[in-house]
Amino acid sequence: MPQEQLFALANMAASAGWLTLALVPLRFAWPRLVAIAIALGMAATYTALIGVHWASASGGFGSLLEVAHLFENRGMLLAGWVHYLAFDLLLGVWIRDEARRIALPLVAVVPCLLLTFLLGPLGWLAFLGLRLFRLRIAAPGIQPPVGMVGSAVHRLTALPRALHDAQPHLAAGALLALLALAPVLIAMALDPRSVNGINIWIKPAKFLASFVVYLGTLAWVFAWLPRDAAASASGRAIVMIALGTCGLEGLWLVAAAASGVPSHFNVGSPVWGAAYLAAGIGAVAMIGVILWQGVLVARQAPGAIPAALRLALVLGAAIACAATLVTAGYLSSGTGHWVGGTASDAGGLKLLGWSRDGGDLRVAHFFALHAQQAIPLLGLLLVKLGRPDATALVWLGAAAYVGLIGFTFIQALAGLPFLPWLG
Repeated sequence: MPQEQLFALANMAASAGWLTLALVPLRFAWPRLVAIAIALGMAATYTALIGVHWASASGGFGSLLEVAHLFENRGMLLAGWVHYLAFDLLLGVWIRDEARRIALPLVAVVPCLLLTFLLGPLGWLAFLGLRLFRLRIAAPGIQPPVGMVGSAVHRLTALPRALHDAQPHLAAGALLALLALAPVLIAMALDPRSVNGINIWIKPAKFLASFVVYLGTLAWVFAWLPRDAAASASGRAIVMIALGTCGLEGLWLVAAAASGVPSHFNVGSPVWGAAYLAAGIGAVAMIGVILWQGVLVARQAPGAIPAALRLALVLGAAIACAATLVTAGYLSSGTGHWVGGTASDAGGLKLLGWSRDGGDLRVAHFFALHAQQAIPLLGLLLVKLGRPDATALVWLGAAAYVGLIGFTFIQALAGLPFLPWLG
C-alpha cells in the first residue's frame, strides 16, 4: 500500500475512534473497545513499518539532530505518526474511563478530548486540571488525605473549595487559567522571540494571572449573594460572559504570541486588526460584568450583607468599571502605552514591566481594574476588625483609591515614570 494512502487510512481510523469517544454518552462502555481495537491495528501497522524501514534509516535517538536524520526516511516518519495517533487515542480512552468513574459530564470532557486529539499532552493537562477540580474541590464527601502532606493539600485547596461553593463555574475557570500558566511559562523559557523588548510570552502570562484574579473575585462576590441571585438570569449571564470573554481573550493572546506578533495595537493586518477590535469589545464586556455584579449586590436588602462590606463591593465594582473604561479607553486610542521615554518594555519595573524613564498608561489602568479587589478587601478587613466607623472608612478608602488612579493617570500623561527607583 502506498505510504500516502496508509497515512490517510490511519487518520481516518483515528478520527473514527475519537468521534466515538467524544459523541457516545459516558454511560456506554463499548466506545473504549472500539478505540482500543483501532489502537491495536495501529500498533500492528507501526510494528510492520519499523520492520520494513528500520534497516534503511539513518540517525537515531541520541540527539535532536539524529532524530531529524531518522525521520528523513518517510517510512520512519509515517511510523512516528502512527505511533502518535495510537498513543493519543489510548490516552483518550483513559480520559473517558476516568471521566466516567468520577461522574464528570460528557460536555466537560469533550474539550479535553479535542485538545488531546489535536495537541496530545495539552489535552491531558487540561483533563488533569478538571479531574483535580472534581476530586479535590467539587465532589462531595471526599475526605482529605491524612498526614502532613494531606493536611497541606487540604489547606491549599481550601480557597478553591470556598470559591467553588460560591460559584463553581467561575472557580473552575479561574483554576483552568492558573493551569494554563504552566505551558505559557515553559514557552517563555524555550522561546527567545521578543516584542517591545521583552519575551513574547510575558503578556499572555500576565493576562492569564489576571484572569485567575478576575474570575476568582467574581466567584467570591457570589458568596455574599443569596442563591437565587446567583441562579437568576442575571447571575447566569455574568458567569457566561465572564468565562466566554476570558477564554476568547486568552486564545487571542496565546495565538499572537505563537505567531510572533504583538497582540495589542496590532492593526497592520486585517486579521490581527479585527482580532484587536474584538478583544477590545470583549474587554468592555468583562468590565461591564463587574458593574453588573455590583448592581446585584446593591439590590440586596440592608442587613443581608454587612453594611461596610456591601458598600465596598458596590464602590469597588463602580470604580473598577468607570475608571477602567476611562484609562483603557484612552490607552487603546493611541499606538502604545508609553508617553515619552523609551518606547520599549526592556528595563521596565520588575515583575510589572512599567516604564522607568517615561510615562506608562498601564499603571493607572492596573490600579483602575484592581479596584474590584482592593476596595472590597478593605471593607472585609474593617468588618473583621469590628470597626464602628467602618462605613465611613470605606468611603475614605475609596476616595483615596480614586485619587491614586487619577494621580497615576496624570503622571503618565505628563511623561513621568511611576516609582522609577524600585528597580
